Amino acid sequence: LHEGRVLPVPVISFERYSKLTKLLNTQVLVLKFLMLTGVLSERMLQYLWGTSNLMECAKIYLITIMQKQSFTAEIEFLRGTGNGKVPDRVRDLNLFLDNRGILRCDGRMAKVSSLHYDPDMINPIMLGKNHPLTNLIILNSHHKIKHLGIQPTLNRIRLDGFRLIHPINSVKQTLKSCFTCKKMNALAFKYPKMTDLPSHRINLIRPYNHVGV
Repeated sequence: LHEGRVLPVPVISFERYSKLTKLLNTQVLVLKFLMLTGVLSERMLQYLWGTSNLMECAKIYLITIMQKQSFTAEIEFLRGTGNGKVPDRVRDLNLFLDNRGILRCDGRMAKVSSLHYDPDMINPIMLGKNHPLTNLIILNSHHKIKHLGIQPTLNRIRLDGFRLIHPINSVKQTLKSCFTCKKMNALAFKYPKMTDLPSHRINLIRPYNHVGV
């Protein structure tokens, strides 16, 4: 329950996995099992998620569950089942639902001709704040750029077609759990206390008093 609403529960718990690829692969196996047992068919996959590609269906399913848990009021308003009051995020971020039911942000990049091949960059997918799936997506982008810093990770997330509510804080908080970064950035010793600056660096002299070639 969240604010009196019953939140959807995923088939596979997000908290069970530490990597996005493992979660996606497991969800694909679940979809394959449902197709073998006759619960799902290719026609049903096309109806639910607009594609018969199992990996794409798994991705869309996980994202929609995450967004229903994180943006309940916004999705209800956009579907016309809310209380009529426009949520702040819908107004401030120009949120809308695409034909697959995914919550996206309408930015100012629609006229960039070089991005027409990638609609996810023009209208990025919204990620929930402090959600387990959001953390997995951040870590996956962080691994793609070989464990660089906060800003390169954030740039990679944007290139992957996602948008965060609080970008810097979300990435910084998630990267604290990266074991590789902890291992490589940890110092084996503590630096000694800095001494006073030498006299030749703090005395006032005439310009060009020392010139060398």
